[in-house]
Parts: sequence; structure tokens; C-alpha cells
Amino acid sequence: MFIQFQKRDPNIFESFAPVVLLIGLLFLSVQIFGEESSNGPNQIALILAGVLAWTISIFHGKSWRMLEEKILENINLAMQAILILLLMGAMIGIWILAGIVPSLIIYGLKLISYKYFLFTTCFFCALVSLTTGSSWTTAGTIGLAMIGIGNTLGIHPALTSGAVVSGAYFGDKMSPLSETTNMASSVAGTNLYTHIRYMTITAIPSIVLTLIIFLFIGLFNDTAYSPQKIATVTEILSRKFVVSPFVFISPLLVIGLVIKRTDTIPALLAGCLGGIVTAIIFQREVIIEFTSEPNYSMAVFKAGIIASSSGFKTISGSSEVDALLSRGGMVGILPTVWLILSAMFFGGIMDGSGMLYRITHS
Repeated sequence: MFIQFQKRDPNIFESFAPVVLLIGLLFLSVQIFGEESSNGPNQIALILAGVLAWTISIFHGKSWRMLEEKILENINLAMQAILILLLMGAMIGIWILAGIVPSLIIYGLKLISYKYFLFTTCFFCALVSLTTGSSWTTAGTIGLAMIGIGNTLGIHPALTSGAVVSGAYFGDKMSPLSETTNMASSVAGTNLYTHIRYMTITAIPSIVLTLIIFLFIGLFNDTAYSPQKIATVTEILSRKFVVSPFVFISPLLVIGLVIKRTDTIPALLAGCLGGIVTAIIFQREVIIEFTSEPNYSMAVFKAGIIASSSGFKTISGSSEVDALLSRGGMVGILPTVWLILSAMFFGGIMDGSGMLYRITHS
């Protein structure tokens, strides 16, 4: 026989208790595990904080079934993002196998100046995102190549990531093709272009200031610039992969589908399939070496499965190139998926128990 507690709303101190525990656990997680904290410890911290919130809610007469419904509702809202992340992981692995990413890196190293790299990255990502209306697609295609180019140039990945995200989200925010921009104007009951015009009041100064900051960082960055390293990376990539403008058909296909208002998930699936076709046509030697399979038909099948699930792996004799190309795959996205699910667990209990409402209305 279970004890029935009287239903009541949590007070402000009870509502903040799980949040305080979460902050403390996340702090300890980062201090103890460092960069590995996102591969499990942070997720456990969210779950433990959720358990505390659940324990407190029991004494307020909240049933587990009600809390579970909120958790599942939150997870349902996050499912599209999870599927997009998994497909992006698969597409990255396939596009490296197909020589798309190596070709982007080689052309980028030849065309983009070291001093103006961050500025160019932010501006180009903003332009592509504005054209496509999708920050996800921009980050997963152009952004991926820019990370590789930045690593080769000796620029810290955090700076390159910041430039990619800044540009991608500006374009997504301001594009009339963006789903979120259309949804916001629809919910507000205003004209789409009126909504965009008023957003320019804050968005344009923000992106201009961001571009200026990245320009100054590039001009005064004292990171060691090694032309020899760039030449070595370019030579190895050119030797291992067939580098051709024709391999860019898949990225252009994805961008074209997004411009045509195709949903993100079908566009990414098309990018994966297009990448496999590109690999079959252009990267025969890469596929055979990657799978160690003499039968080409079987090698293609294995390469597609491995690259999309576990990511691409290479042993080139250069640690820089190996680190550059050994990435992608759905497996690499799983810690992020786990983090999202853990956050939905915590958020669902906080919402269903009334603690979130108490915090936001205090």
C-alpha cells in the first residue's frame, strides 16, 4: 500500500534544489573528467538531478504517470533534432569517403587567406544559410570543411566553430526560407517580411560586430602559420583522394533541395545517397583501402555501412591528416543524443512537477 501525499505546489526552495544539484554535479563533472564530461558524466548529472526532482514531487502528490507523460512529450519534441543529428553524422562520414570534404579542404586552403579565414568563414556560412534557410545544413556541409581548413591553418577549433555557428544562425534567423522564421511570424500574426525587417534592427549590428571581431582576431592572431604543413596536408589529400569539382554535386544537391523547401531530413538522406554514388564513381581506391575488401561490390556495401555508422578512418602517415579525416558516423553523435534525452528527462520532471513554473514566475 503506497502512502498518498496531499497534492500541493512546490515552493521556490524546493524548485531550485534540483537546479542547484545539477549545477554542482556539472561543475564536478567538468573538473574531474574535463573534455570527456560530455561522454557520460554530464548525462548522469542530468538524470540524478531529475531523480531529485521526482523525489520532491512525490511528496507533493504528483504521480509518476503524469511526470512520464511530460518526459515523453519533451522527447517527442526533440526527436526531429535527434534524427537530423544522426543523419548529419552519417553524411559527414560518407562525404569524407566520397572525397567531398577533402576536396573542400584543398580548395579552401588554396583560396582562403590565413588572416581572413575567420571573417570569410562567418560571412560565407551566413550567406549559405541565408540562401538555404537552414543552419543545420550549413554547419554540416560548409561548416565541416571550414573546421578542417582551420585545423590545418593552426586556428583553434573553438574559434572556427564560433565563426561557423555565428554565420549559420544569422542566415537561418534572417532567411525567408527558414522554418523557424516563418513559424515565428505566423504565431505572432504578422507579415513574414515585416518580421524580418524588424529583426534586422538587432541582427545586422550583431553580425557586423561579429565580422569585425573575427577580422581583428585574424589580423592580430599570432598563431604559428606553417606553409610547409599546409603543403604536406594538401599533398597527402591529393594523393589519397580523387579531387575534382564534380564531387561537389552532392552538396549542391542538398543546398538545392533546401532552397526548394524540402524538409531537412529528406535533404540529408539525399546527401547521404548522393555521397555514396560519388564515392562509387570517384573513390574506388579509397573504398578498397578503407574496407580491405578485394570484391568491389562488397567493398562498396561495407564502406557505406561503416562510414555512415562508425565514421571514416584513415591511416595516412600524418597525424594531422588522420585527425582531420577520422570522424563522422552516427556513433559519434550518440553522446549528444544521450545528452538530449537526459535533458528531456530532467526538463520533463521539472515541468510536470510544477517546479519550472514556480521558478519562472517567482
